[in-house]
Amino acid sequence: MVRAAAKDAKRASRHPLDCSILYNDIFPQESSEVMPKQPPPPGVSKEQEHTSKPGMGVTHVGPVEMLSTPAMIGFMEGTAMGLLQQYLDPHERSVGARVDVRHLAPTPVPGKVKVKATFLRTEGRRYIFEVQAFAGEVKIGEGIHERAVIDPSRFQPRG
Repeated sequence: MVRAAAKDAKRASRHPLDCSILYNDIFPQESSEVMPKQPPPPGVSKEQEHTSKPGMGVTHVGPVEMLSTPAMIGFMEGTAMGLLQQYLDPHERSVGARVDVRHLAPTPVPGKVKVKATFLRTEGRRYIFEVQAFAGEVKIGEGIHERAVIDPSRFQPRG
């Protein structure tokens, strides 16, 4: 009980958007590391075209629905996940661990969004990607995205 209260106090003292404590709860430092058989080579990239649909935007900025930042980030995460998955064992998956993205320009919904994820490096168990999103030739978002590799069987209910 005391331990749980200390953890809650630590969470409360952090910025409300800081998810690092959640990351550490899910991936404790003392656990055995799950590493892919071979990380992607630095500089390898994947481009993927996504289609935004009604409901993926915001309407409070005017009469036309515009792509929301969470939807754009979802496209970025999905593209980075697809790139990393090619280098994992069949039983491994990756999860988003950090997103640091700027939404640079509005984009009407529905519409096409091209995302490019480029693998930069590993930092311990984290895989760091540069992500960019484009609507036509206009860059609408850019940033850094980190992923961690997990073994989903470790999250199965024990019975």
